[in-house]
Amino acid sequence: MITAERLEELIKQSATIWNDYIGEYKLNKNQCKICKVTDMEFNFIGYCLWCEYEHHGEIHTTEIKLEDLEENVERGKWHYKTTAERTERFEPPMWEDIEVIYTFKFINDNECMSLIANKKYNFVAISNGLTVLFEEKYTKENYEKACEIVRDLFNKGGAK
Repeated sequence: MITAERLEELIKQSATIWNDYIGEYKLNKNQCKICKVTDMEFNFIGYCLWCEYEHHGEIHTTEIKLEDLEENVERGKWHYKTTAERTERFEPPMWEDIEVIYTFKFINDNECMSLIANKKYNFVAISNGLTVLFEEKYTKENYEKACEIVRDLFNKGGAK
């Protein structure tokens, strides 16, 4: 993250920085400034860079949080090209809605975990591939219990 003080120096030097939104950006003291960010009640939150940039021949303005700026352009480009973010949710179907089989896989403390509810073979299980953490007959109560276990593992175990 670039500090407000460091950004001031970079603006004076007309340095080039990187942001995922506008890409490579050459700082120019006539086209950018550091702004304070406040909330609705005027409490100080932090700083941002206000800048003008050209896109498809038109001049645009934007505010970028300092934590979204990268001083090292190559590092910024690498981050942009290789980083992906995803949000997973554990939303199992209700017991009645499972037609034959339901499987949910997730990562818990760097282990691949699976919840399997199988009507055909009459079992509900949670395992990490090597160890079975839970295995019972396929009943509504056992399925609900397995879902509670998975929810707790998913929430508390560092699911990514």
